[in-house]
Amino acid sequence: MRDIVGARLAVQPVFLVKQDILDGLPARVHALLAWPRRFFPGWLRMGMLVAGCSAGDGALDCKEQWAVEMLIEALAVFARQSGVSVILLKDFPSLYRDDLKALNAHGYRRIPSMPGCMIDFNFQTFDEYRSKILGRNMRHKFNKIARMPPVQMEVVSDITPIATEIHALYMQTHQRSKMRFECLTPEFFTRIGREMPESARFFLWRVDGRLAAFALCLVHDGTMHHLNIGFDYAVSLDRRL
Repeated sequence: MRDIVGARLAVQPVFLVKQDILDGLPARVHALLAWPRRFFPGWLRMGMLVAGCSAGDGALDCKEQWAVEMLIEALAVFARQSGVSVILLKDFPSLYRDDLKALNAHGYRRIPSMPGCMIDFNFQTFDEYRSKILGRNMRHKFNKIARMPPVQMEVVSDITPIATEIHALYMQTHQRSKMRFECLTPEFFTRIGREMPESARFFLWRVDGRLAAFALCLVHDGTMHHLNIGFDYAVSLDRRL
């Protein structure tokens, strides 16, 4: 959103999703309902315009009421242009509830979403973290892993030289998931490191020189947000990655 002289006032990221309504259903129920897709590929797939972050909490760049009204109007226009069925403001924390109350007058409904998980980094080393785990079963698992040959790990911001490998691991995990939201491209993993080098962190694990797993995180304001992960299951399951 810009003012009359072109100065930027607020930015709201949005993206389009073709959501499969059958995701997560038991295999037999899925097969029973999905057979028309042989003739109608879009059967029970719903186009959605999503405002917010694909892998985290949503946020408002400007909380002024006029900005919220402009956002509502812009979303409606873009949704019509895109031919989607649903507009979704994804995972906006409750602190924005009063700021977004104008949505109620435009047909929006608030639905609780799945909460995120959080862990405090109140330890200096992994051994210190392990010593604080109270469950005997968890301690036993970590001790068993510690006796295995070491796994090489490195942390980088730019994965351009191995973007194809990263995406292949991501797709292995994506295809095994029963619940899917978006499907990222190799370009995404390349550009996020190039355009946000101060925040993007790729954790890479290698076994015998072979990339076996990765995790993508963003570091901002004292918090590390975990976004995406990928495994080479032929290796990672045996090594408990």
